[in-house]
Amino acid sequence: MNIINLKKVKIKNLLIAAFALLFLIIAATTIFLVRSNIRAKSIADANSKINRILDRNFAVHKYFSTVLKPAIFKLTEKYLDKDYFDHSWMSSTYVNKEIDKIMKSLSSEHADYYYKECAVNARNPENEADTYEAAFINETNRDKSLIFSSEIKEYNENPYLVFIRRGETMDASCIRCHGKPEEAPGDMIKVYGKASGFEKPVGSVISAISIRVPLQVAFSEASEFVKTLSGLLILEFFILFSAIYFIFKFIIFNQLNEFKNKTDLIATNESELGASVSISVGSELNDLADSFNLMSANLKSYKETLEDKIRERTTEIENKNLMLSSEVSERRLAEAELEKINRTKDKFFSIIAHDLKNLFSNIIGLSELIDHKTGGNPENAVNAVSNDEKNEYISLINQSAKNASYLLSNLLTWSQSQTNGLAFNPEIVALKDLIDRAVSEIHTLTVHKNISVKNNIDESIRVRADVNMLMTILRNLLVNAIKFSKPESEIEISASSKEKFVEISVKDSGIGMPPEIAAGLFVIGENIVRDGTAKEKGTGLGLALCKEFTEKHGGTIYAAGRDGEGSIFTFTLPHEHE
Repeated sequence: MNIINLKKVKIKNLLIAAFALLFLIIAATTIFLVRSNIRAKSIADANSKINRILDRNFAVHKYFSTVLKPAIFKLTEKYLDKDYFDHSWMSSTYVNKEIDKIMKSLSSEHADYYYKECAVNARNPENEADTYEAAFINETNRDKSLIFSSEIKEYNENPYLVFIRRGETMDASCIRCHGKPEEAPGDMIKVYGKASGFEKPVGSVISAISIRVPLQVAFSEASEFVKTLSGLLILEFFILFSAIYFIFKFIIFNQLNEFKNKTDLIATNESELGASVSISVGSELNDLADSFNLMSANLKSYKETLEDKIRERTTEIENKNLMLSSEVSERRLAEAELEKINRTKDKFFSIIAHDLKNLFSNIIGLSELIDHKTGGNPENAVNAVSNDEKNEYISLINQSAKNASYLLSNLLTWSQSQTNGLAFNPEIVALKDLIDRAVSEIHTLTVHKNISVKNNIDESIRVRADVNMLMTILRNLLVNAIKFSKPESEIEISASSKEKFVEISVKDSGIGMPPEIAAGLFVIGENIVRDGTAKEKGTGLGLALCKEFTEKHGGTIYAAGRDGEGSIFTFTLPHEHE
């Protein structure tokens, strides 16, 4: 653990740091208290609004139950039968809901809160309790002491003061409308049906009053005020800091700098020994100046000797020797790396030359065989060579030419990539279409071995890739899979979307590989060159290009497999939006 050495810290920096820390503590405390008070005021205002809403709606309920309904029932008892029901004056809950709608339409002040007299299995779907409200109603029936609950909750990522209070309790006067459906007023059944709002047990809490007042605006205003206050405090800090800084600078720091400059001058120039300083303000600094001047006068009798200069020159020589030694080491490493690259290059071109020689030897051998059978006269080909033989010769010559073309194409592409002559132009590509195109290019190779290629990629998958580089990757992986696949087998191409990239796999059921050689397949010169199932030769250049081009896209490539169980080559490319 590093401990700060206060002896090496400038007094000016200590004073600035102490002042800044003190101001930050005061500012943070002030901002916290102001923000807390504003938020508390916002919550208190919301509670006041809730109480006004409750008082208004309870007044309506009380007026309906004690004045309006008794008066109307008395006035109309001779004219209304037991099936009569009119919620416009018989249901205070309905009236409160309608009054609330009217108030919200009249003023935006009333449009931002949520009010509902909710119930479980409510008769009117608009009054149906949500999960939170239903849980409260059920809890009030379990806990008779629970009257209300108030907390801050988020809805649609906005804060609300949520207040929910126990509502009506089922009593005998409610049985007619909330007891059994067959005993309820017929007109009410016509309006609401028999499914909801019945079979409520006497004494149970059947509803709750739910109010939600938004706090987003108030909290946002509090945040804006805090930002303004923070800006003012920063401005105040800047002004106070500037004032204190200039006061300290002119009274203390400038005179201390005079000491420092004289000390530096004496330390670097022996002719300045004996120089003195003068102080204009402060007795303490004046005493220090007297001591400094005395010391300077005493040091004047001493001079730097040749030993100091020799020591300085010796240090310079040692530093230069270290630099030369470092340069020699770096050059040796570079030469060793260059020698390794040259060995790899020589080996690589030896393999290329050998494979090209074999391919052209096949073509020359087949042409000499045809020439021998026709006696050097092409007109004898009709009788001397059967159709099956001609087709076989043509197929073999075509395959050898194709292999030579692929080898030379890879060699040219590799050469361009090594000299930075290959442009990289990524674009959004439909992966399935590009793979179909690659499969069509190597069609003759698949026909020769009677191998089918299955493209399982979804048409919607798109990647961001350079088309030419991606075609080189796909072509080489497909040629490699055909090379090591058995006749009449199948190659599968699949892809899956991950979080930031698409993973593409080429799977064959060929001869496979030992797990320990998988990592070296993508490195030129690793001596991992194997013959195919039809004795096809290879250089390893194609897989090296696959690795280089995949990494150019920011992806990775790897191989997996076991002897005799086929192989799977997997590489990744960025999503179209990456």
